[in-house]
This record gives sequence, structure tokens and C-alpha cells, in this order.
Amino acid sequence: LLIPATGISTSPLTGFTSPKKDEAKSFIIDQLHDGNRHEIRAIEEAGKAAGIAKSTLEDARAELIKDKKIKREKFGFGPTTKWYLLLYPETYPE
Repeated sequence: LLIPATGISTSPLTGFTSPKKDEAKSFIIDQLHDGNRHEIRAIEEAGKAAGIAKSTLEDARAELIKDKKIKREKFGFGPTTKWYLLLYPETYPE
């Protein structure tokens, strides 16, 4: 019987934990700690430099959005569209 630790991502199908996704979630929260909006592309580039795969960041981002820890905002239209992430106020690190 596998019992996941608190705060560890688990697959609803397999019950296995994903330490890489948890690392990516922490990375995203750390990037947003100042309370400002940050362009998703910049976070992905910083994640790549830190050795985190883009797909892992995307999975982590989706889970954080679903859990209402972060939100995504769109600015612009067409080719000038940019997507940003920011923390919900209750997510700010102490």
C-alpha cells in the first residue's frame, strides 16, 4: 500500500508520486514570489536553465491553476498575445 506524503503530487490512476512535478511547482511559486505577473515564456526559459522539462512545468502549472494557487492572464490579441502567471494572494510565501 502506497501512502503519499502530504504535499506530494500523486497520479489518480497509479497513486505514484511525482517529485519532478513537485519540484516544478515549487519552482513556479518561487518565480512568482514577488507578487508581480511574470510571462509564462520567461518562466519556461528559467525552468529550462534549471533543468526542468517544459512538459513538467506545463503539468505543474496546470495543477497549480486547478488548485487555485496561481492564475493565468492573457494580454493582447493575435500575434502580440502574451500569457502571464501570478499568485493568488493567499499563496504568497511567508
